[in-house]
Amino acid sequence: MKKIILFNIIGLLTNSTLFSQLNGWEFKVPVKIYEKSGVSLSQFQVPIYFDTQTPIQAGDMQSKGEDIRFSSDCDGNNLLLHYIDSGINSSNTKIWVRVPSIPANDSLTIFIFYGNPLAPQTSNINTFDGQHSSTDSVVVASINSVVSNSQRGFRFTVNQKMLVGALGKREPTGTARIITIFDFNSQAKLAQDTVPIGVVGQYNYKMLNQPIWLNAGQQYILSQFQALNDGYYYGTSTQSGQHLTYNDMRYCNSCNQNTFPTSSLGNMHYGTPDFWYYVYKIASIAPSYVIGNISPTTPVVTVLSNDTLCEGDTAFLESNFVNGATYQWLLNSNIINGAVSQQYDATSTGNYAVVITDQLGCKDTSASVSIVVNALPNATITPIGSICSNAPAVTLNAATPGGIWSGNGITNVNTGEFDPSVAGAGTHIISYSVTDNITGCTGEDTLSIVVLDCTGINESGLKADVSIFPNPSNGNFTISIQSEIEQNLQIQILNNNGQKVKTLDRKIISGQNKIEINLTDFSKGNYLINILNGIGVQSYSVILR
Repeated sequence: MKKIILFNIIGLLTNSTLFSQLNGWEFKVPVKIYEKSGVSLSQFQVPIYFDTQTPIQAGDMQSKGEDIRFSSDCDGNNLLLHYIDSGINSSNTKIWVRVPSIPANDSLTIFIFYGNPLAPQTSNINTFDGQHSSTDSVVVASINSVVSNSQRGFRFTVNQKMLVGALGKREPTGTARIITIFDFNSQAKLAQDTVPIGVVGQYNYKMLNQPIWLNAGQQYILSQFQALNDGYYYGTSTQSGQHLTYNDMRYCNSCNQNTFPTSSLGNMHYGTPDFWYYVYKIASIAPSYVIGNISPTTPVVTVLSNDTLCEGDTAFLESNFVNGATYQWLLNSNIINGAVSQQYDATSTGNYAVVITDQLGCKDTSASVSIVVNALPNATITPIGSICSNAPAVTLNAATPGGIWSGNGITNVNTGEFDPSVAGAGTHIISYSVTDNITGCTGEDTLSIVVLDCTGINESGLKADVSIFPNPSNGNFTISIQSEIEQNLQIQILNNNGQKVKTLDRKIISGQNKIEINLTDFSKGNYLINILNGIGVQSYSVILR
């Protein structure tokens, strides 16, 4: 009984790369980054545009990209800082990654991982250089505590694009303040939040839920709102952070936090509001990159049929094709010699897995699949040797009873009764099959029985009653003959192939005769005893165990 059992080990579908596993993540993508400026880059922020819409809609990525990770190695051992900038759940999501180093005019490969529904968000603004203070933590000492419902702040020009991550304030009265960033040209509010009380006379900050970018060359206003009886600091200063330029102080009176402050004073800081910002490194020519194909982080074993086999069956194991990759199959974590192709035919019990190595030398081992191969029940038929066509029917025996018999001369398929007169002279192939009720495995055996044409011999001419005991025996048995007359006999012993292996000539008396037979040097099995007196023959089967 032959079966083909199919398994599919879904590997990594990259065009030239197959990678090792970051534990708990299902997918990864190679990203090759090229340095173009001719200068080695260190701790450099590279913006990567990546399609997150496809995996999110397929359920392979969390809806806000919480499970996105970057690593400098294919094992995921060296995670890199990253920041999800914009466009999550789109085909063009912008993600910054901080790369430790890129040699001049060279390249390196990093890896994006995703596909972990339990992973927390690790998008981190510290991917960028910072934090920096927009006022460079300016301190002015004068206090005004009588102007309520007012805006106080300053106008500035951004010199290098920056990411604002937190709003802050320094005030003398210990009250929460609303801090706002306005676009100077459009007067639109870009960010606004309430900074809690904090410590009086010190800068206190609150992180923005959504950081905002301020563009180089553009002007903005940062303001702090004073409600009833809120005081503020003021003084002469043009101090600002190193990536922006102070323009003037801006204010409005009898206004609210949403009022765009249009009045101005030079060389003064009032408030004082602040924000933390972050910048990224710039190369004369920005690095370029190529994203490889999305792929599972580890091969997954899919059982396409029953994983419990019978002896002689084959389980067909297959990994996906990966261009340029090599394969090594394992059985119980041990290398199977010569098993280095995409497929493997498993015929033994054990746990099978495949190790795939890509062109970069990254290795990945699949989860194992367990194959159980059950032994076939022993269906061996006990041989009986040659038998005369006019001999009585015999019951055939097999090592495991309860099976089904078939073949010419079988008159009972359940008991294995063989009638040589039904079969007729000639060689007959008898089949036997038995199925294990627990495993469902079936054992089979066949036996060749030679039926001799003995119809020309008068069996009644022997004029004797014959019995053989013990039968079965270990090879020593007795032939007991109760003869009606004194006569000469020939005793022929034939093996299962019908070959004569021993001949005895005996003269017996009228009455009881016993002939001792020793076949202990012969092989175990069935033998045929033919007793002849020249005018008749009687045949008997004996079994040696």
